[in-house]
Amino acid sequence: MKTLTPKFLSFALTLLAVSAFSLSASARGGDGERGGKRGFGKRGGPKLARIIKKNAAELGIDDATVQAASEIATSARAERQAMRAQMKPLREELRAQLDSDTPDEGAVMEIVGQLSELKGQAAIAKTQTMLQFRALLTAEQWSSIKAMKKARRGKRGKFGKRGKRGDRGGDAIE
Repeated sequence: MKTLTPKFLSFALTLLAVSAFSLSASARGGDGERGGKRGFGKRGGPKLARIIKKNAAELGIDDATVQAASEIATSARAERQAMRAQMKPLREELRAQLDSDTPDEGAVMEIVGQLSELKGQAAIAKTQTMLQFRALLTAEQWSSIKAMKKARRGKRGKFGKRGKRGDRGGDAIE
């Protein structure tokens, strides 16, 4: 039987911590009411769909385009939920393997490979969703949205509206 090296154990523990953090972020999503990742808002759909809907008149976007953006957001939300559902048992299995007294290195690496593949698919899906939104908009509309996002980001500052230390105080940008 192979012994596990300290380097492998530190890698596995780091991976477990990242997986646990990812799981907690996706668990916040629950039934799709909230999005836990960047690029997806509190209401479960991509922020871009809400920006388009909220600023349609200002951007000169017609109702059909707003409806198409909403449909893209709905399908993206369903796809994200399906991917999270596929990842959850793998993360649980990985956690169980790593928590066991003698983790099976081959099984751990197999699970890590499967999780990596799913995460890659999720990144591709997210990029495809963004490109679908961009295809709905003209170059001028897209430039206006980028300017809106930049202006909003400027109000929050580098670390968000609560500052570098969050609720703990200090460095708040108001």
